[in-house]
Amino acid sequence: MYTCTVMYFVCWNLVRAYGDTLLTELDAMATKDCIHPKIKKRQRYSPYTRQKSAGSSSSTSAQKDDSATITSTQCKSLDDKGGDQSSESTQISKTYPCISARQPYAGFILNGLKTIETRWTPVFQELEGSTVAIHVAWRDWEGEEEWRTILGMSHKEVESERFLQDGERHGRAVVAGLVDVGETWQCPADIENVEQSLEWETCALLRPLNDKFLTRLSNPRWLRRPVRIRGQRGIWEVEIPQDCL
Repeated sequence: MYTCTVMYFVCWNLVRAYGDTLLTELDAMATKDCIHPKIKKRQRYSPYTRQKSAGSSSSTSAQKDDSATITSTQCKSLDDKGGDQSSESTQISKTYPCISARQPYAGFILNGLKTIETRWTPVFQELEGSTVAIHVAWRDWEGEEEWRTILGMSHKEVESERFLQDGERHGRAVVAGLVDVGETWQCPADIENVEQSLEWETCALLRPLNDKFLTRLSNPRWLRRPVRIRGQRGIWEVEIPQDCL
């Protein structure tokens, strides 16, 4: 009993002397182990949170730098495009009436083999004395190939094939050249002058010509480079850059 009393007083004195220190140590141990898990979790992840925040800040800063770089590049690209557009807008071009013709007749016109154009209506009558652009249609002529017979009367077959190949020099669906338009007249339904009829058929590379409107063509010339554009029906207008002429 005496021993227990002595031990009680010793412990009591120790608590009075070192109580604050012991409580501080106990709190630290509790925090480190399991007494306060929320505090423990916060202490464990707070460095990561600060690191992530710093990384996010640096990432945001990097994104801003990248954005500034992209914006600068885009501005430069826009400036370059703007310069190109400006140069294109200031490029000199000339407007011509245009007519679409199917192959091989488009090539025959620009190679000077076809000097009479035929239509069922006098579409060229108002264009007499002017220059017309020739558009090469995508499709071929679907009528009878009378042009082979007529062309074969004055040219050898080898030459005819060469004319066909040369007529494709700029491809299809393009404005390929220019030609001057002359007078327009209508071929009689019952033409009696055989020699006259034969001359017109030879110049048109087509037969028969009865009741059709005929138009003289002259001074054909190819463009330096073609103008790619979709064709239209009838007479339409096209702008040709000066460097193509």
